[in-house]
Amino acid sequence: MFENKKLLSETFVIRGEVDKVSKVDYDAVKSHILLHYKKENYLSDNPVFYKKDHFKIEFHQHIQWISDYIRDMFNVEYEKHLHTLNQNYEDNVSAIVLQPNHSLITHNHINPYDLDCSPDVSCYLNLTEDENLPKLVFEYDDHRKKELRLIQKLFKNKFVLFSSSLNHYTMRNETDKEIILLCLKYSL
Repeated sequence: MFENKKLLSETFVIRGEVDKVSKVDYDAVKSHILLHYKKENYLSDNPVFYKKDHFKIEFHQHIQWISDYIRDMFNVEYEKHLHTLNQNYEDNVSAIVLQPNHSLITHNHINPYDLDCSPDVSCYLNLTEDENLPKLVFEYDDHRKKELRLIQKLFKNKFVLFSSSLNHYTMRNETDKEIILLCLKYSL
């Protein structure tokens, strides 16, 4: 006879989209991101650190609506308390513009030296037309099964929500256009 099973940890990837009823103007979000796409806004100038691809953006109401929608729907669906990482906007929201022939290096969003300020859940929302886009690849282990990969296609105005501890990267951008991703981070 078994007593009870304890789930010790959970790693996940969830796909979704913001309901069209929300009135989010994705073109306004994309324009806002491109307005902040400057060298001085990058979160790091270290060429081997993943934050070299992320840059800070200022508050925008439509980005806040996206973040609120994802948070609220996650909380209802999974009965959890997802919330913003902290009061510092740039810790919660950033953007990536992936140039042609470039890719994101393998990384996760956990800072091992500052776990209290590391997110539990991360999200990428693609703002680019979804023809021939690079794929988002998650690397993970499942006990004895090692070096597994989950490959996710990117679709315009849809998001991928995932455990921040998951190593991930994008394949090379083989299109002739910039790929624009909104990055959101949350705590549980």
